[in-house]
Amino acid sequence: SQTIAADSRQTRNGVIVTDSCVKFVILKDGAIAFLCGSISDYEHWIDAYYENEPSVQNPDAVAFVIKKGVVYRSAIDNGKIWFEQVNHNDAHGSGAEFAIAAMDFGKDARGAVEYAKTRDSKTGGKVIVIDVSTGRRVK
Repeated sequence: SQTIAADSRQTRNGVIVTDSCVKFVILKDGAIAFLCGSISDYEHWIDAYYENEPSVQNPDAVAFVIKKGVVYRSAIDNGKIWFEQVNHNDAHGSGAEFAIAAMDFGKDARGAVEYAKTRDSKTGGKVIVIDVSTGRRVK
């Protein structure tokens, strides 16, 4: 569906902290990064994106980045950020397997996250959807 969707649940030690967490950031160059992993490690990924040396060599943060209508998967390994173009359905985070399976059965990105919410206790809250080609939120 050329969209990216994210939930808004944050958990810690199996406890729901909030269902209002924002898991994407609009970067200075206009790219949009959807991050997952440890929220405390998001800043390390953002630092590396801006070509600053991350203070953690292998932070627990993975991103899907929309840049000029193209989607990339990105993370940091041994202090270096990497990117690879994504041309297929994909997912990250604790509910990834459920989301990918839902897409295999015809769900779009929003539907995949909504399905993951029914099976994964760390996936929940409001689902935010962004159109890849425009970078705009889908209602």
